[in-house]
Amino acid sequence: MAESVQVITSIGMVGEHEVGTPEWWRDRLLDKIASRRLTDDMIARYVDGDHPLAFAKTRYREAFGALLEPLRDDWLGVVVEAATERLVVDGFRAGGTDETGDDAAWEIWQSNGLDSRSGEAHDEAVKFGVAHLVTGPGPDGPVVLTVPASRAAVERDPVRPTRRLAGVHTWMEPDGSERCVLWTPEVRAEWARQAGSLMGIGGWEPQGWIRNRVGMVPIVPLVNRPTLRHRDGRSDIEPIMPMQDAINKLLADMMVASEYAAFRQRYATGIEIPTDPETGQQLDNQFIASQSTLWTTEDPDVRFGEFSASDLGNYTGGIEMVVRHIAAQTRTPPHYLMGEIVNSSAEALKAAEAGLVARVRAKMLTFGEAWEDAIRLAFAWSGDEDRAMNARIETIWRDPETRTEAERVDAITKLASIGVPQEAAWSMIPGMTPQKLSRWRAMRDQDALALGLSFGGAAPVAPGEPAVPVSAAGQQAQQPAV
Repeated sequence: MAESVQVITSIGMVGEHEVGTPEWWRDRLLDKIASRRLTDDMIARYVDGDHPLAFAKTRYREAFGALLEPLRDDWLGVVVEAATERLVVDGFRAGGTDETGDDAAWEIWQSNGLDSRSGEAHDEAVKFGVAHLVTGPGPDGPVVLTVPASRAAVERDPVRPTRRLAGVHTWMEPDGSERCVLWTPEVRAEWARQAGSLMGIGGWEPQGWIRNRVGMVPIVPLVNRPTLRHRDGRSDIEPIMPMQDAINKLLADMMVASEYAAFRQRYATGIEIPTDPETGQQLDNQFIASQSTLWTTEDPDVRFGEFSASDLGNYTGGIEMVVRHIAAQTRTPPHYLMGEIVNSSAEALKAAEAGLVARVRAKMLTFGEAWEDAIRLAFAWSGDEDRAMNARIETIWRDPETRTEAERVDAITKLASIGVPQEAAWSMIPGMTPQKLSRWRAMRDQDALALGLSFGGAAPVAPGEPAVPVSAAGQQAQQPAV
C-alpha cells in the first residue's frame, strides 16, 4: 500500500480523506466518472438518434417546429457498426507448452456468454472511448462482466501504465439502492447508499472489506484509440458530431424548401378584385391557385408570371459532401454510407475497405490486450497461478478483410504447397477456433489410424502396454491363453 500512496500523493487530495485510503480512492474514481458524464450523456443522445437541433434559432423553431421535430438522419451508427461488426473473437492461444490452455480460456469465454457480450463491450468502447471488463469469483467458476464507461473507472500507475493502482465499479440494485465496490491490489471494499440520494459522491455507508486474494485490480479498461495524452481512450463519433449537426441542418432546410418552395408559384398583377361596398370583403375570387384552374382575364393591363421552384439538389449535394467528409475522417468505405457500389471488382472493393481494415486492426491490438488480461485474471480467480502469469496468451481475431471463398482457399492451398504445416494452414481458415482445430486434428488422426489398419498396421496400445505382434498375413496374432 505504501508504494501506491507515494505515487498518488503528488496528484492531490480528494475530499477530506487521507491519501491512499479506500475512501480516498473511491471518491477520486467516482469523481473521474462524474467528470465525463456531461460528454457521455451528449454522446449517448447522438448514439440513440436523439440529435439536438443545435442549429435552429428560436424564430426558426417557432415557424417550422412541427415540421422539423421528427427529423433525424443518423449517420453515426453506420460509422460505429462498420468497425464493430468486424471485431469478432474466435478464441485464445495459450502459447508455450500449455496444450490445454486454449480450451481452458475458451471455456471461461463461453461460460460467461462473451460471444455476444464482447460485441456490446466493443460497441461501448468505440462510442464512448472506453468500456470495462470486471472479473471476479463465481459459484460456477470465474466471472467476467462487461461494464459501461459510466459505471466503472480505473487509475493507472503513471510510471507503469500497464499496472492498475485502483478500480471502482458501481451498479443499481432492484430496490433502487446503489452499490460501489473499490478494488486495490490489497483489498476489496464495498459501500451502499439509498435510492434517491442527491449527495453526489457522498452518502455512502460502508458494507465491509476483504483481502484481495489475486493481488491485482480485477477491472480491465477496454480502451479505444488510446494515445500518450489520452490513455483513457477517445470516442470514434465525438469528432464527427458537428458534421451530424450539419447534415440535420441541411435536411431541415430541404424539408422547409420542399414544403414552401418546391412548386412553381404563379402570380398576377394589375387585377382588381371586386369587393362588397358594405362589408369591404372580396367577392367571388376566380384567381385561386389549383392544378384544375386556368387564369384568364379580358383586361389588357393584367400581367401573369411565375416563380421558379426551388432546386432541392443544392441541399442533397451539400448533404452528400458532408457524408463524404465523415467517410474520409473515420476511414469508413464510401459505399457503406452512400450505397454506391455496382459491379465492383474484388480488388476495387479491397482497396476501398483498406482504411477500415487498418482502423479495425488497430482496435484489435488494444482490445486484444484487455481480453488477454481479463482471461489471465479469470485464471487467477480459479486458482490457476501458472496460467494467470502466462504473458503468452494471445487473442485470436477473425480476419477483418473482405475476401471471396476462392481467394481464401487458393491462398491457403499455396501456403501448404510450399511446406507450411497443415495445422498452421488450417488456422488461417476464417472462423477457425482452437476447439474446431482440435476436432479436426482428432478426425485426421482417426482417419490415419483407419488407413493404417486397412493396410495391416497394428492397433494403438496404451502407454506401457506391450505391442500386439502382427502376423505375416497382416492380422494381429492371437495371444496364448494364460
